[in-house]
Amino acid sequence: MLQEFITSTLPAAAPDLASGSDAERRPALIGAHPPGVAFGRRVLAVGPLAESSVDELVDLVAPKIRFCPDVGSPAPSSARSELQSEG
Repeated sequence: MLQEFITSTLPAAAPDLASGSDAERRPALIGAHPPGVAFGRRVLAVGPLAESSVDELVDLVAPKIRFCPDVGSPAPSSARSELQSEG
């Protein structure tokens, strides 16, 4: 069901994701984030994920997903700086 959403529904809902050389990667990257966060939070019970509210997680994850549609392009410098400072 999730795979169908990532490979069919997401590209159909956002046609700009399904163009260019990285057309198959964009929906996969965007679709992989929420299940990964949920797995870390609920199955692995990773402390900071498990302890955060859903709203806190959305606030943290949403900016990272924002530049995924431009997989073929470099991330905006502000996003790169933010990711580097967190790493």
